[in-house]
Amino acid sequence: MIGWAGFGLSAASGGGTNSGTLPRVLFIGAMVASTDASAVLVLLRPLAGRLPKRLIDLIECESGFNDPMAVVLAGLALALAGGDGVAAGVLVTDVVRQFVLGILLGFIGGTLTLQLLGSRLTLNHAAMLPVVSLALLMVLTGGTLLVGGSPLLAAYVAGLGLGNGPSLDRTALAEAHSSYAKMAELLLFLCMGLVVAPQDVVYASGWAFVLFLLMQAVRFLMVHALLWHTTFTKPEQIFVSCAGLRGAVPIALAIDAWSSGISWGASMPPLALAVVLYGLFIQGFALVPLAERMNLTLPSPQQDPDAAA
Repeated sequence: MIGWAGFGLSAASGGGTNSGTLPRVLFIGAMVASTDASAVLVLLRPLAGRLPKRLIDLIECESGFNDPMAVVLAGLALALAGGDGVAAGVLVTDVVRQFVLGILLGFIGGTLTLQLLGSRLTLNHAAMLPVVSLALLMVLTGGTLLVGGSPLLAAYVAGLGLGNGPSLDRTALAEAHSSYAKMAELLLFLCMGLVVAPQDVVYASGWAFVLFLLMQAVRFLMVHALLWHTTFTKPEQIFVSCAGLRGAVPIALAIDAWSSGISWGASMPPLALAVVLYGLFIQGFALVPLAERMNLTLPSPQQDPDAAA
């Protein structure tokens, strides 16, 4: 639904319709489907430790599971738009192969990495752990890509194993890779600045706003449908439906479309950037007041009287 609306908006804004409807529909839907849990958590930092843990876990799990799906579907859309004459059955097989190999190699790579780092004390400390884990992650994602799997899904599955490994310094690992993620996002937005002119974002802002509103409506309906008859309360469901900020993945997919040479690819980066900015300024800064107004926050820890004295 979002993809079809995005196709119409892109066509109306000058993107044209000569390359076929289905690839563009699929790409726009995949591009804006990915959510960014890290952006949500940064905006919720004033409420750190005061929100129910299951809400945070749900937002993080959603982002972790839909990112690989968005990347694979966007790649499928670009393959369809390339006009290579590939049969639909071959494309479906390719998608299944990417998921299966990504999960399998991610599990194997994460297990082997956990065994290697856990068995060598010289590697399992704050100085070496971030560097070695990043190097092994690059080997894993590169190898997965070479055999036709999804590197993002492999990295996610491996991260699940490493993050839950009892023998590793998880605090040092999380802090280091959080810094890596921030650096990658900065580089991504730098690349966006190289391919998008400010006036292009202004031209796309009107259609992006309509697309943003449609995304919010669809997300609201889907969240309530999926969380119906669960233990999540109505205020929690409303909060989750408002916490679907878009971030780095839509930007990366839009740049991928721009670099593919497809006729409508150049219209994707301005559209993606405008949608991300709308989410940040309209949706993001309202999260903390919304959580407080709906009484989702836990009481602040009381200050120790002896410390205050």
